[in-house]
Amino acid sequence: MARSKEDEEQIRKILRYNEEVKSSAPIDPSCSSFDEFELSLDKLTTTRAGVKKHSTPNVFEGIEFFKAVVAIPWKLPDGRQACKAIIPGLHSCVSNPFLEDSSDASAQIISKLPTFEAPYQLFSPLVPGSVIEVSFDNPWFYWGSGTILKVLQGRPLAMPDWAKDVPGALELFSDPSKWISNTLSMVGDFLNRGSQYPPPILDPALIPECDGRKADIKRLFSFGDSSKNNWRSGQATLEDLKCLIENKGIEHIVRMNGDEGSDPTVPGGKGRVTMAEEKALADSLNVEWHFINAHDGRTAGQGYRGSKNTIHPILDKGNTLVHCRNGSDRTGYIVASYLKEYEGETNLEALYKYTTSLNGWETSFKGSGGAGYAKYLDGFYPLNEWCAAGRSTQFPNICNNLKDFGYK
Repeated sequence: MARSKEDEEQIRKILRYNEEVKSSAPIDPSCSSFDEFELSLDKLTTTRAGVKKHSTPNVFEGIEFFKAVVAIPWKLPDGRQACKAIIPGLHSCVSNPFLEDSSDASAQIISKLPTFEAPYQLFSPLVPGSVIEVSFDNPWFYWGSGTILKVLQGRPLAMPDWAKDVPGALELFSDPSKWISNTLSMVGDFLNRGSQYPPPILDPALIPECDGRKADIKRLFSFGDSSKNNWRSGQATLEDLKCLIENKGIEHIVRMNGDEGSDPTVPGGKGRVTMAEEKALADSLNVEWHFINAHDGRTAGQGYRGSKNTIHPILDKGNTLVHCRNGSDRTGYIVASYLKEYEGETNLEALYKYTTSLNGWETSFKGSGGAGYAKYLDGFYPLNEWCAAGRSTQFPNICNNLKDFGYK
């Protein structure tokens, strides 16, 4: 989602301030990242706190993939694994929740750690101390929730060197039996937040494989009428994209992310894939390739009607891959609106739960940065109807300001 001019100016101010602080104020390098109190603040306050410590959040540096140590693992109702995890560097100043004097204090700290979910059932079970690679869904609230991309070490023999300085990591790893049951109890309802409409699960057997290696494509799922063979995803490497095209018979690609610097590296650490590179690959494989702006022609109750009018007919041809950078926001509203308008899905609540299970919109709706995502939502679930379904109290920033979205 494109940032507003106000957000861009705020970023510039923060970065200028960062440079001023670096040149004038000494810091304690042993505690230069966020603590549990700062993690509970709003996004810009937390950003400023990090800046004061010379710890500019990675969202400004185009870094998207992080290693993390699992603190608490659990299973969602549909069998997928989820966890609270500590990320070295980002959480080096968060105190060990399991050394607190009270369970309430422990639960408060645990609840502020990021929550990560696997998009499908993992081959390797998670345990305290498992090392995973994660991605944050929402760059404006990037420390809140995300996706488990892969399990690097399901149960390592020893805590990795890079994680030894994480507060509490060694204790968690060494003897989880002493705290795991009590911890699950103390966190309580926070962890028991199952979804009535779980996100799609891609059977690992369906993941494309080339040259003995499975493709590593973020949020890769098929959707809609199976006979049409339509797929959705985040940005893939050229190698993985070629594998997907050849394995799944892809004939059309719709890309909605540009070459802007905010597009991060893609899985595998092979760098950003430009539009020109992706188009050249598609051309070489006789695949019809399109770049389409996801923010064209917005009207109240219709969302980005212009974008939908261009993309939907391509999806209706079948054998199509539609993707953006993360495969969650732009891709989410396009897929949901296609299912509604072309495949006759009338259950808007089901579409909403399906879409938000793969992104962080609901967190954004509660803050000041949700307007852009609400415009996506308006493309398949008119905001006035969405608010009328009992959400006015939960999301007042959206529902009390419908006129800002073109409603009278």
